[in-house]
Amino acid sequence: MTTLIQQSKSVADQAELYQINTRAANVMFSKGEVEVVANRNVAACALRVLKDGKLGSSYAGSADQEGLLRDAVSAAAFGQAVAFRFAEEKPVNRTLEPDPRTAELTVADLLDLCQDVRTRILRLEPKAVVNMTCRTHAGTRSVETSSGVQISERSGHAYLGVELPFADHGTDVGAVAEALSSSPLAIEDPWIEQLVEMHTWGAQPSVPTSGRLPVLLAPGASNLLTMALLVCLDGRAVAAGLSPLADRVEQQILDAKLTLRENPLDEQLPIKRSFDDEGVACQPRTIIDQGVLKGFLADLNSRSMLKQNAAGNAARRTMFSENIEDAPMP
Repeated sequence: MTTLIQQSKSVADQAELYQINTRAANVMFSKGEVEVVANRNVAACALRVLKDGKLGSSYAGSADQEGLLRDAVSAAAFGQAVAFRFAEEKPVNRTLEPDPRTAELTVADLLDLCQDVRTRILRLEPKAVVNMTCRTHAGTRSVETSSGVQISERSGHAYLGVELPFADHGTDVGAVAEALSSSPLAIEDPWIEQLVEMHTWGAQPSVPTSGRLPVLLAPGASNLLTMALLVCLDGRAVAAGLSPLADRVEQQILDAKLTLRENPLDEQLPIKRSFDDEGVACQPRTIIDQGVLKGFLADLNSRSMLKQNAAGNAARRTMFSENIEDAPMP
């Protein structure tokens, strides 16, 4: 048990310490030219305490920074009244080890990858304008609570996004392709060829026929379709009575052809985790089974209000940010 958590026992009812240590490299190309080359190393921690049924938080670069515990306890005096407790059962650490080669990638490696991809694109489409973002992220996160939970896990992934804007259309929108992997990226020829083919589709403006038309959605469109569904599955919205799905468990809410599962432990996923950002074990789960709603996404707070079993869905990020100050949310 860290000194900070040990000290918290004398001034708070419960405490939770969340720590991250990450290393990231980032490269951006605009119109085929290097625009950004950056390295980023971050160490940070978030301390949450419960005192007299109220929640208080404080943040710092490290757990030994002076005043971290004092500030969290002071915040709790004016904090939100909550009914949950921090994680009390240590998850089974399934040691989902990342590919060590990913953590060793440098900006030079990313530049080489981008230059290679650009060369191969221009070989097929000499007039193409190539915009690219390539990054790698590796690090460790850990959660410790005053109830004895103490767990950590490493992660790492690499990402490449390429856009070929449609020429003379007055917009930067164009053909887009993305690759995400827990190992160093290896871009195969079919990936390049499909991207270039998609770019040719925008060479001429289309003139659609009037009337009802069939629609074919690219895989990326699923994000827009599931966004509204995920908001309705958010345990906070359900607990507040704001979700139209609040009383629809075990009822048909989607077509029977649709099933929605989560399995953060899947070794094939580029980003995986064995516990969430509150130290609760992640586990395979079916949320919608052949169109029938089975449960919701919950953090410790909404779980306590819904009387639902731990789901391991808490993450310190929002739709547009991922900062240490972001409170855990489903």
